[in-house]
Amino acid sequence: MVGLAVDYLTRFMSGASPQEAFEISLRGASNLGEDALAAKLLAEVKGLEDSSITNAIKLTRFDVYYRAGLSYKPVSEIKQRFRT
Repeated sequence: MVGLAVDYLTRFMSGASPQEAFEISLRGASNLGEDALAAKLLAEVKGLEDSSITNAIKLTRFDVYYRAGLSYKPVSEIKQRFRT
């Protein structure tokens, strides 16, 4: 998530609109019906201060729901079925 946030913040600070920079995150949020939360987080991304970085990282959590779809399973729900 941190790597994605760095990438998206770099795009944003290089002149892309917040919506362009965080497009994948916004699509993932839309897949979950979390558009309002994503918009709230995005509105708080204004630069490179701590609060913007924190909100950028939170936004990137939605990426997986765009890339993997709604079938994504949080790591905590993955159960081992065999011995390693």
